[in-house]
Amino acid sequence: MKSKRQMGRERRRVLCEQLRLQSEILCDSHRHEGRQTIVLSRMMNIILDILGRRELNDATRQALANHFEDSAYAREGSVELGGDGERNALHLDGAFRIDELAKRITWSQVRTGEIIEVER
Repeated sequence: MKSKRQMGRERRRVLCEQLRLQSEILCDSHRHEGRQTIVLSRMMNIILDILGRRELNDATRQALANHFEDSAYAREGSVELGGDGERNALHLDGAFRIDELAKRITWSQVRTGEIIEVER
């Protein structure tokens, strides 16, 4: 019987392989915007599964709010952090560019407007 740690490792390995496969699909679907959106959504779900449920500290909550603010469509969205009773809540109002948000959360450790380009 496998230990809990081994099962967790195996689960993360499978999820990472799924993420890799979705990235290949994304590269192949560069001509189809609708398909790209679907693949990006799948990738975000896989990333969230890999990370699992985590409690956020104040700095992390603020960084996430900043990512939402920077990804607001036409800079019209508003983002408010939840109060003490709603520690892990963000109040969002407006429209947000999910593709930009996904890129920022996945590839960026700092708050910038730059998109990381892979050099080959």
